Amino acid sequence: MTRADHSAEPLPVICVLGAFSSGTSAIAGYIAKAGAYSCPPHFVLNDPRAPHSLEPVELRRQCCAVIDERTLRKTGDLAAFERWLSQWLRDQSAQARAAGCHHLVIKHPLLMALVPSIARTCNAQWVMVTRPLSQIEQTRNRRRWHPALGEQGAKALYPLAFSSLVALEQTYLTVSFPAFRRAPAMRASLLQWLDLSPDAARLEAAEAWMR
Repeated sequence: MTRADHSAEPLPVICVLGAFSSGTSAIAGYIAKAGAYSCPPHFVLNDPRAPHSLEPVELRRQCCAVIDERTLRKTGDLAAFERWLSQWLRDQSAQARAAGCHHLVIKHPLLMALVPSIARTCNAQWVMVTRPLSQIEQTRNRRRWHPALGEQGAKALYPLAFSSLVALEQTYLTVSFPAFRRAPAMRASLLQWLDLSPDAARLEAAEAWMR
């Protein structure tokens, strides 16, 4: 009898959910600095104050191919997306292992509209990032983004994601972005909940990311 080879199996997936301009990039970055693999290369935002989206370029492309980010309507084949996602997570897991990581962290606002597809593809840990709508809209205005990428989109995305998580009986952790920035204890609780145990150097890098 041969021993099972687990090297090709997908790693645990941390899925960071949240509307555009809600703080998901900061929190996904914190998780990545603490030891999760963020699946680079990442899309670069047109915001010199916060250029790091932490959105994998290929994941972003696939999300936008099935969900229109301005109307939030389905425009593509969800079954094809799920097949792609399954293989992509395996490929990213191999790269993560080579980098010494034991978790993947993924994020894009449109993932909030794709919770059922993600749940069918992997056993994700869900982190729901919240931020007051007024602050989301303020950031959108500063970035001069389309109205759908601010309060307008958030009002549609949050109910959609929450209803999917509840209907699918998924366990998730809700994190207030403003509180997360202020409270080291909250950041420590998140790492514990995700079963991440960064060494001192990684923890220092994660904390520096939030400053």
